[in-house]
Amino acid sequence: MALANKYGNVPDVSQSIQNHRKNIRKYKPRPKGFRIARMKVGFKSSWIRSGYMVSCSTPWNYYSSIAKGYDELYGAEQRKKVKLIIEMLHPVSSWKVLDIGCGTGVSMECWPCSIEGIEPSKKMAEIAKAKGFKIMVGSAEQLPFRDNSFDAVIAVTSAHHFSSDAFKEMARVAPRAALSVLKKSSARVKRMVKKYWKITTLKESGPDVIICCGQSLKRSPSRVDPKIV
Repeated sequence: MALANKYGNVPDVSQSIQNHRKNIRKYKPRPKGFRIARMKVGFKSSWIRSGYMVSCSTPWNYYSSIAKGYDELYGAEQRKKVKLIIEMLHPVSSWKVLDIGCGTGVSMECWPCSIEGIEPSKKMAEIAKAKGFKIMVGSAEQLPFRDNSFDAVIAVTSAHHFSSDAFKEMARVAPRAALSVLKKSSARVKRMVKKYWKITTLKESGPDVIICCGQSLKRSPSRVDPKIV
C-alpha cells in the first residue's frame, strides 16, 4: 500500500521510475575492459560502479585544462616531493623507474637513472614528451608492460585517483614503490598498498604523505601481450 505524503497525496512513483530509465539511456556504455574510475563532480567525488559512464568531468580532464600552466602552478611543490622520494628510494644508475600519472614530466626531472612515464591526459603527456621524456598515454589500472619491467614505480600526488586495480598492476610491474598522496586520502591508499607491499618509510611533505614501499608481497598473473613492450 502506497504511503501518503504530508499533504495527504499519494506520490506517483511510476513517473520517477520512467525518468530514471530515460536518464540511464543517455549514458554511454563503457568500452570493454574499462576499469572503475574516480570521477570528480564539482567539489565532490564518487566511485562509478555501474555499467554506464556518468557524464561528468574526470580528474585528467581537469589536469588537461591546466596543462599549460601546470609547471608554474605546481612545479616547485612537485620537485620538493620528488627530492624526498629519491632520498627515500635510493635509486642507482642501473634502475629503471616508471612514473605513473607523470603529468608534464616535472616529477621525472633529476633522477639518477632511467625513467619512463604514463599519463592519462593527452595534453599533459604532450608537454612531457616535448621535454624529451619517454611517455605513454594510458591509465594506472591497465599498465601495458611485462611483469617486473621496472625496479620501482612512483606516483606523485596521483595515487588518490587510483582504483584498487591500479595498485595490483603496480605490484606486478615493479617490486617497490614510492607514492605521494594527499593526507586526507592517505588512509585508503595505505590499505591498498599493504595488500601488495611492505611499507618501509612514511614522511610528510606539505599537504601530502610520502609512502615508501619495499619488496612486493604478491604478484598477479600478467595480462599483457609480450609483443606490446
